[in-house]
Formats: sequence, C-alpha cells, structure tokens
Amino acid sequence: MSLRNLSKAMIIILSGNLNAYSTPWKEADFETNTRRVAYVEINNNNIDSVGLYQKDGKPVFDIAIMFAANIRGTEGKADLYFNPQYDRQLHENKSQIEELQKQGVKVLMSVLNDHRDAGWSCFRNYEDAEEFALELKASVENYGLDGIEIDDEYDKCKQKFKNSLAMVTTAIKRVMPDKLLVKSLWSDLVYFQADYEGHTLGQNLDMGWEMSYWAPCEVRAAPYLAYMDRSKIGVGASTSMNNKETAQSVHRCVVEGGYGGGFMVFNLGRKHFEWLDTAMSLD
Repeated sequence: MSLRNLSKAMIIILSGNLNAYSTPWKEADFETNTRRVAYVEINNNNIDSVGLYQKDGKPVFDIAIMFAANIRGTEGKADLYFNPQYDRQLHENKSQIEELQKQGVKVLMSVLNDHRDAGWSCFRNYEDAEEFALELKASVENYGLDGIEIDDEYDKCKQKFKNSLAMVTTAIKRVMPDKLLVKSLWSDLVYFQADYEGHTLGQNLDMGWEMSYWAPCEVRAAPYLAYMDRSKIGVGASTSMNNKETAQSVHRCVVEGGYGGGFMVFNLGRKHFEWLDTAMSLD
C-alpha cells in the first residue's frame, strides 16, 4: 500500500491504541539522532495527534508542545489562563498526555502572551517573575507535564524590560530545575543580550527553535550562536507556511549543521503523513 493510501486509512481508524499502527517512513533519516519536536494547536487538534506518527511502533517525535496557554494580567503582573479547548485537553483529555509520556514523549505547555499589559518581556521585578514561575510550577505538577515553552508574541505591554526574560527564566529554573524550559526563537535577540544577576536567557534555556519560516535555515539559526550553544538550537518548519520540500531542506540543514535542538514542526495535525514523509527523509 502506498504511503498516501495508508495515510488515508490511518486517519480514519486511528483513535485508540496508538501503538497499533506504524507509518512506513523512509529509512535515510532514521540513521541520524536528530531530535524531533512537534507543536500542536490545541484549538484545532488534540495532543494525541503527535502519537499518530510512528516508526516501528515508536513515536517519531521526541517532544510534543501544546500550543498554547496564555498570559493575562495588567501592569506587568502575569496570570496563567486556559481557554476552553486548552482546559479540555488538560482535564477531560489528560490521558492523551499520559499515553504519550508512556511512549517516551516529553509533553510541554506552551505559554503565549494574550494582547494584555502583561507578558514574557514585561516583568518589572523579580517578585512578580517569581510569583508567575510558581504559578507555572503548580500547573506543571498538577497536570504532570515535562516543562514550559515560551512564546513571547502578542502582548500590549506599556513598558518592556530587556532583562525581563533573563529574570523570569532564572526564576523558573530555580523553582523547576528538573523541568525543560524552551523557547520559540524569533525577533528576540535583544533579550539574549541582557542578564539577571549574571544569568542570561541563553544559559537558562534548555532548547529553542527558530520560527521565522521564510529565510534559509542557516541564516535563521546563525544569530543565536552568539548566545546559545549549538546543542540547544533548532530550526522549524510550518505545515501551513512551508511546503514539504522546504521542510525537508530545513531538516537537512539541522542535521548537517549539528543543531542539537533538532527539527521542529509547527501546527502538526492528524493529516500530515505525506508532508512529513518528505520532510523526514534526507534522500
């Protein structure tokens, strides 16, 4: 059966045991040890979409990121907010998270600004940053998650601070030293140049993935090498913004460039078998 026909069949029947089916991915890519990361838009898909893509009974992706919870608040003080779809994923569909984790996939909460006077780059003091870090910790522990992803877009802060991200990530690593802390990398270099008590954003992050999507991979990754080790940097492709051939070139760039953060796929859904079959192959 061709991959296209098999994909159509799997889309119809995959709903229960994620270990029961396996996509016949091309072999070339799996000779590498490249980390693979998937962002799922929870407004449109459940996180179990990640588990549909398997090779030899094991998930293709190492990290699944639930996009996105939100930051609300005012005057720089942040509060964590879940919309109805996100709340449903964490409560009614929590078993999907647990099933992925049983298969070795790390599941992270993405936290995105929400057009308010509060956000990742808007913390005015360490006390406010630590308070938010503790709120994140409570949610991570409550829902059994493996860490936090930072998406610093869409705030309406009256004032931003260059050391805000260094400060809040320092607080997060202090209260959750054993959890992953990662970031979408885009239009943020100024925040990597600041520090808080000697701690920089680049030092605090475990990984990050460049997300501008429209420039060549090498051009996108290069600026971050001044602030993060190559082992932490990855580059992404979007199922809605990049064709499968472009995604393949990004993947090849990540492997050949030795970017340890790996290859990231944004907006993974339940019908991307053909797109991923090309993107994952390095033939």
